[in-house]
Amino acid sequence: MQSLNLLDLPTMWCTCDKTKDRWPIMEDRLHALGFKNVHKINGPITSPYFLGVADGHIQALTKFKPPFIILEDDVKETKEFKSVIQSIPNNLDALYLGTSLYGMVKGQVVLGGTISSSYDEQFIKPYNMLAIHGVVYLTEEYITKAIEYLKIDQSIPRGCDLTIAEKMKYHNILAVRRQMFY
Repeated sequence: MQSLNLLDLPTMWCTCDKTKDRWPIMEDRLHALGFKNVHKINGPITSPYFLGVADGHIQALTKFKPPFIILEDDVKETKEFKSVIQSIPNNLDALYLGTSLYGMVKGQVVLGGTISSSYDEQFIKPYNMLAIHGVVYLTEEYITKAIEYLKIDQSIPRGCDLTIAEKMKYHNILAVRRQMFY
């Protein structure tokens, strides 16, 4: 088991010129929370929009060696936010800092479709959860797969987190039980 101080990790937040109004809000939010190593990743404006979101995530996934955090420019912390997370399994691929009710079920996005199981008092094990808006990436192997999954969605084209959700069950991924970002 390991602990992580989120404030010390490289933290990237993905955005684009279309959402410049969010930039000062995100910069202020991350500064107020105490994040020390923050990087804005400015993805391209594309049509459809989710292709550029995927590009931004791919840029972020290739910028640092793990562990690191990727946030999207519309995340907000909750009252459950804490800077240090204890008792993280050593072999974990990724840790989601938020949860979503949306899941991939038989190739479809379904509200209330997220399937998960209890891991312990602190974490759940999601199997098909959508939303990559707040994730700690912990292994090179999973980062390589996440890039592959993002590129699959770009080639279809479809929302950039759909294949990640469909393949989640094949990786060692947990999510905080009490979401820290939404």
